[in-house]
Amino acid sequence: MVGRHPFAMVNRRGPIDMEALNTYLHMGGHGGFIWASYGAVLVVLLGLWAISRRFVQSSQSELQGLNVDRPHHKAKAADET
Repeated sequence: MVGRHPFAMVNRRGPIDMEALNTYLHMGGHGGFIWASYGAVLVVLLGLWAISRRFVQSSQSELQGLNVDRPHHKAKAADET
């Protein structure tokens, strides 16, 4: 146990170098900007996904409502097959 950091993580291949992980996350002093930009992109993508999902659901319900209003359209489509 000599020489190991008390909070060092261990995986199947051996201990993980916490200093190397910290250096990677710090990214040469630019880590704050980089991780903030990743967070902003994630928020935008999640927002676009939510808006798109809501639009699809409203479009599907509108389409179902239109099909209910036109029963003769269903009968005509069934006759053609």
